Amino acid sequence: MARSNVVEFRAISQSGSVAPVGVSRQSLELLGRAEALLANARNASSDEMLELSYCAALRCAGALLNRDDVSVAGGSGSGARSGSVVKRRRSATQSAWLRLKKEQPEFDSWVTKFEQFTALREEVRLGISRRIDSRRAQELWELSCAFLGAVRAELGVLPAAA
Repeated sequence: MARSNVVEFRAISQSGSVAPVGVSRQSLELLGRAEALLANARNASSDEMLELSYCAALRCAGALLNRDDVSVAGGSGSGARSGSVVKRRRSATQSAWLRLKKEQPEFDSWVTKFEQFTALREEVRLGISRRIDSRRAQELWELSCAFLGAVRAELGVLPAAA
């Protein structure tokens, strides 16, 4: 029997995105939040742009780490729900970047780029660094936008139509 090239999609009403069946609702919500953070960062101060862009990238990493829809993979009913609880358990000390590097090594180059901003982001959050260079904040914003696009492509998620 010939193999079909048809991919089954489902519409997600909250964000308006369209995704293949099997992509978790949580991943789609995280992508929606990342998109909103990047939209807010566009006109923010440098410090705020850096923080919002970094948070958006973390949401994208989370979308990758939670990509599988347990209800599709594990069937329906209470068994799928209990499976999702187990799936979400992780070490409290492990960053999203370390998890992504370990669980999905094909994103290693992205992780390396974002890890370069981790210390600066912490300094800004803690108030150690008072003012950052606007070019550096813009660089992170652009990187986060590109990462959002790469994650959408990886998951097969189409953005909402205008």
